[in-house]
Amino acid sequence: MNRKSGFTLIELLVVIAIIAILAAILFPVFTSAKQAANQSSCLNNIGQIGKAVIMYAGDNQGRIPNWWFEANGGYTWDTAIWKYIKNKKMLTCPVNKFNPSTGQPYVDANGKKIEYVRSYAMPKNVSGQIVEQAPKPSATVLLYEKGSEPAGEQGDSCGEWFSQTWGYDLAKPSKFWHNNGKTFAFCDGHAAFFKYPRGPFSYDFQTNFTGWSTSAYPNNPGKGTPGYCGYADNATGGYHGDAKNLGGANLPR
Repeated sequence: MNRKSGFTLIELLVVIAIIAILAAILFPVFTSAKQAANQSSCLNNIGQIGKAVIMYAGDNQGRIPNWWFEANGGYTWDTAIWKYIKNKKMLTCPVNKFNPSTGQPYVDANGKKIEYVRSYAMPKNVSGQIVEQAPKPSATVLLYEKGSEPAGEQGDSCGEWFSQTWGYDLAKPSKFWHNNGKTFAFCDGHAAFFKYPRGPFSYDFQTNFTGWSTSAYPNNPGKGTPGYCGYADNATGGYHGDAKNLGGANLPR
């Protein structure tokens, strides 16, 4: 007698179970690999942008660009270094390129997708400062991950706390883009990733608020908050950094 060969129901269920087990094992690995690749790409981006900022300083009496310039109708630090960036796409972190209000890409007035989204911000304590006068260049943050605005927009072009993700408020580490941490560029030209609460997240300008290049500002609006990176302009109450003689916040001790 001829018997037709085929899978029994039990054999089929065993095969399905094996596939499900393999998927459960491999999918997290693939996800982790993708996250690592995105983090590496972001770190490369911010490192290249940091070098562009330092190149700008070399051509402008050693001064880091202001985070916001009042002249010519107003423009931001990323606009100031535009000519030093070889690939404008490096302004955008691979996982931080959407309008946070809608979760969709930014579009212009004609509905066309805006190509260059700025995923990085300048701490206010380095705005307009002389980069070579930083007492600890390797520990002074030049740029860090914050914001998701079209390049050149004033919003989120600067920051007051390293724990900010969008806007003024602090965010929980789980809201950061990369594994509870962020990428940072420093005044000596290097870039590094730090997981909260290590590195810049632990900076605490608690009591002394000494000016960087110029005068001292005794009042610290951070009030001892770890990760504070803003400066106090007690004379005008402003934070634009358009006046180049403003002092920066004290550096990590």
